[in-house]
Amino acid sequence: MDQNFIVFQNQSGFRSKHSTEHALTNLTEEIRKSIDKGKFSCGVFIDLRKAFDTVDHEILLHKLNHYGIRGISNSWFRSYLKNREQFVSVEGCESTKRYVSHGVPQGSVLGPLLFLLYINDLPNALKNCIANLFADDTCLLSNDSDLKLLETKVNTDLSNLSSWLKANKISLNEDKTEILLFRSRNKTIAYNMKLTLNGFDLKFSTHVRYLELQLDEHLAWNFHFDALVKKLCRANGILSKLRHFIPMSVLRSLYFALFHSHMSYAAIIWGQGLNLNSRICKLQRRCIRIINFSDYNTDTQPLFATTNIPCLPEFIFACNIKLVHQTLNKSTPISIQTTLGYKTLTHYHSTRNRELKILERPKAKTLNYGLKSIKYQSLLNWNQLLLHTKIELTSLSSFLIRRQIKEYLLTK
Repeated sequence: MDQNFIVFQNQSGFRSKHSTEHALTNLTEEIRKSIDKGKFSCGVFIDLRKAFDTVDHEILLHKLNHYGIRGISNSWFRSYLKNREQFVSVEGCESTKRYVSHGVPQGSVLGPLLFLLYINDLPNALKNCIANLFADDTCLLSNDSDLKLLETKVNTDLSNLSSWLKANKISLNEDKTEILLFRSRNKTIAYNMKLTLNGFDLKFSTHVRYLELQLDEHLAWNFHFDALVKKLCRANGILSKLRHFIPMSVLRSLYFALFHSHMSYAAIIWGQGLNLNSRICKLQRRCIRIINFSDYNTDTQPLFATTNIPCLPEFIFACNIKLVHQTLNKSTPISIQTTLGYKTLTHYHSTRNRELKILERPKAKTLNYGLKSIKYQSLLNWNQLLLHTKIELTSLSSFLIRRQIKEYLLTK
């Protein structure tokens, strides 16, 4: 499947070297680019009902035949799917066995891959929208500067989506399908859009949780910060009690398990250009003081150094460098390489920047969307590190890149 590029490139679920952050990067960068150009961006977040359990075996086998799995191989899959039985057992009491006529085997290695192939042609049904998928978590995105045209484009694809769902025998939760109209804060809405799916009027929301990230209509991240602050405060409370009974080595491990794991998730998406006085940075400094038994006004910079814990801006800087390094070395998904599309600065003058292969800055009009996009900030950080080290970074291994980042941050 991978060698022949059969799986849809914007499908990030159940695939090697793909993650939820890749799916979110593709989505948010497209939204930022649209808003930076002064357009509206309409996101439709689709909720499929029991998608894994409603896969029709005959349709799946037909699709496998279309993708080249024919003859004996197709018969093998038919044998794998057919005549499976299931029953319920509660405290030794078992129900009668029933044959499973739909769905991919749960908990199997092949199940997720078969599901990906089942919904792989969903984007082909769309004419105006870009589809972003993580397994069955689906988002349709369309951009336009005219709300009436945008409404027509999205409604056309919602009708196409409805036809595809019926043909593939997949049902939809219309009441849980949400819409966000992404726009800048100063963008006025002079027309009330009406979007329908299966005759059901879809509701517009102010924020949507997608892949555990709270997206809002202005990409201001306030709803996400509210949810994240609760988790981090809870982690600080736990650490403040445990610190009296465990050594620093264990306390540090608990920091990464209880605090850092929540703080770092998708930080590269919502943390570009983050203010040091933001709520998240303040909570991290408070956490470092807690595990070091320090007063509330103690300078945290030495504490970060002694515990070998990166502060949030440094962590995001390292994530940016890692992303550029992997993308330039083509070890990120094709969708990320297409979305970011880093270009080396080209000119005919023999300068140090040309020899170092400085990356070309993209055009950006707005501060909150263009200049704070992942593409802009990551190449900005990459060029800073490149000019500091004066060596070609692309050829370095991941280990050497991490060392160069650490040395650079120590000099700041």
